[in-house]
Amino acid sequence: MKYIIVGSGPTGLSLAYVLSLNNIDVEIIESDDKLGGSWNSEWIDNKYFSENSPRVYLNSTNINKLISHIGMTKDDFQTIYGNFFEKNYKVVSFIFKYFNFYDYFIFLFSFFKYTIYTADITVNDWFNMSSLSNQGKKAITIVSILLGDRPDKTNINDFFGFLSFGTVTQMKEPNKWRDLIERYLTKKGNVTILKETRVTGIEQHNSKFTLLVKNTNYGYDDKRMGDKVFLCTQSNGLYPILVNSSPTIRNNWMPIDKMKEWSNNTFYSGFGFQLHFDKIVHFKNEWCWSCNGDWTVIILPVSNWLKKYSNDPDIKTVWSCCIVDMDTKSKRINKTANECTHDEVIDECFFQIRDNYKIPSPKITTTSSGLQKINNKWISKNTGYTKSTYDDLPMKGNIDNLFALGCFTETSKNHLAFMGGAVDATAHYLDKYEKLYNNIFR
Repeated sequence: MKYIIVGSGPTGLSLAYVLSLNNIDVEIIESDDKLGGSWNSEWIDNKYFSENSPRVYLNSTNINKLISHIGMTKDDFQTIYGNFFEKNYKVVSFIFKYFNFYDYFIFLFSFFKYTIYTADITVNDWFNMSSLSNQGKKAITIVSILLGDRPDKTNINDFFGFLSFGTVTQMKEPNKWRDLIERYLTKKGNVTILKETRVTGIEQHNSKFTLLVKNTNYGYDDKRMGDKVFLCTQSNGLYPILVNSSPTIRNNWMPIDKMKEWSNNTFYSGFGFQLHFDKIVHFKNEWCWSCNGDWTVIILPVSNWLKKYSNDPDIKTVWSCCIVDMDTKSKRINKTANECTHDEVIDECFFQIRDNYKIPSPKITTTSSGLQKINNKWISKNTGYTKSTYDDLPMKGNIDNLFALGCFTETSKNHLAFMGGAVDATAHYLDKYEKLYNNIFR
């Protein structure tokens, strides 16, 4: 039996890894020229570190099992905000400095309520239902954006569920996890990896699936055959495949018009950029100090922990930055990020950063590859999942042996998009649908 995995982010690669351990025939189809999905870093002009947006690693059971099994250790990680208690103390301290006396009780009551009971509301809906002060709402808005997206697009259960996760760390070599898995897979005779290959549709004939694919480099079309298919794309990557598929597949999870709505409204996109300084720039010792501007600029001082942060000998400090709130107007220029050109976004972000902390001008500023403006909106190549008031997608629809896996699928936990949630989807699928002799998540 042949398994075809579409997408090679943490979900797709962790699934391929466990299946290959069990000597199952696996084919990975990836539209990019490298594996890893959103969890990739790259080198601009072979000199300057770049990533889609600052990514942090959160400890959770399944991701820790995967990381350990592929040979990574605690020495491969650097703590960002301290241990679990220190991290929560810093987050809560940041929030509480905005709170009045009543805000404390509203927040704590809601935390316990929404980590126990499910509610189909957003953080913004909760604002409107509660008696939080305006300053309290401002603090939670900043944290919501920092964790994923704006309050009007962030599910309340996911928001409070995410606050209970453990230690926040960073990988000293961001691509090491991907490279270790790819190295293992390429040595296995039962694994095929196709890069620069986009799935454009799926057909089913009896019990077999035919995937229609196009090479993104040379443009030629092909077909790939398999017995089980796993769509491990981002949530906004499902509809473009399903709409061009046979009718039963097209409506497998829900009617295709509903799938279009779901797919178009369950993701967020970040404008990621990096500041490369030719001098040592100390990072302000205050959690989220850069988040107070109109666009809530998120910054991580990645040169503090990366083993290699530049191939330019002049560079002494690198900060990785991102904005995800693309529709709030800057008071200074009276524009949203989506209304700005590329250079205007960078200039305004730098102004907002310097308004909070005086820093020198960088030698060079880079943005992640694949960032482009489409229909007057900045869209990054890699997106994150945020469900608002929509439901998570069931792993399986009406058709046997066709699955969708990722942060967007149903698991037993409420969380926003992060690497551990992506791997949780793999573990959940394996536990429910596969009986393997070598399941590293058990």
